[in-house]
Amino acid sequence: VKAAAVARLKDRNHKRNLLNWILCHKDVPYDVVEGILLASPSSPQERDIYGNNALHHALRNRASEDIIELLIQSCPNAVKVKAGGFASRTATTTNKHCEEKTALQIGLQNKASFHSVQLLYKTFPRAITAIDKKGKTVLYDALRNETSVDTFHFILNMLLQ
Repeated sequence: VKAAAVARLKDRNHKRNLLNWILCHKDVPYDVVEGILLASPSSPQERDIYGNNALHHALRNRASEDIIELLIQSCPNAVKVKAGGFASRTATTTNKHCEEKTALQIGLQNKASFHSVQLLYKTFPRAITAIDKKGKTVLYDALRNETSVDTFHFILNMLLQ
């Protein structure tokens, strides 16, 4: 009971739960994420004031493939949520939190591994045709951020299907 209560704590400024807050940092141990998920299974789908969930934070901060896979398995619906869906009044439209990107776009923007990109696509295939508020596509994010050749070919093949 105490572990679940701690996992549901939120910071005052950004209204992030413990999982979101921890994933805002680099090199988070797998065991920590797994423990929080056991204590509070609904935490991956909770969003902060910028509209980001745990998966968005993990992708932005280049969490390990194991953590990304764990988050996708524990809450597949988190992949379908666009980041920045309900930004606060204090966030500006130029802020990266307000771009309304899919998890796939965030992954490509932050050079996610090929395996992670495949998992994101497999969980939510329609994300391949997503366009953010600024009109950027998944292909744009793949090209702009110098993804691996395998990832780029994968994106291109999925678009051509």
